[in-house]
Amino acid sequence: MKKEIIDAIVAELNKGAKAYQSNLNTLNTSIDLDEEATIDVDDISQKDQSTDISDDLTARANLLENIINKVKTYASISKDDFSPGALVETSDLYILVGIAFPSVRVHNKKVVGVSEEAELYPELAGKKQGDKITLGKKTYSILSVR
Repeated sequence: MKKEIIDAIVAELNKGAKAYQSNLNTLNTSIDLDEEATIDVDDISQKDQSTDISDDLTARANLLENIINKVKTYASISKDDFSPGALVETSDLYILVGIAFPSVRVHNKKVVGVSEEAELYPELAGKKQGDKITLGKKTYSILSVR
């Protein structure tokens, strides 16, 4: 089941990566100025602005690609406590430990990522099946850790 959930996470993240790439392609097409046409200050300003946006989208796309690669490495890791690579199941959600990513839904449960840098990570680290964890104002029982 862990591999199925990780595959669903990767599929959802890949949709985002494709959207970034599509936006980059569209933006890069619009950045090219016709060298033989008359170019004014507004054209140059728009090109500079578009280049800045392109750089930002490229950085975000690269970050998303790194997240996808990290999530994939967790598929073969087996854990029995709340630590990087673990998939923690509660009644309402799955938590992939070790990396943050936009939440997705799998098997009618929300799937979230919690990185080691998260403020709440130290109080969750080491928790096992049967333990309770608090996220925000809600307390969950850990049903399984994979």
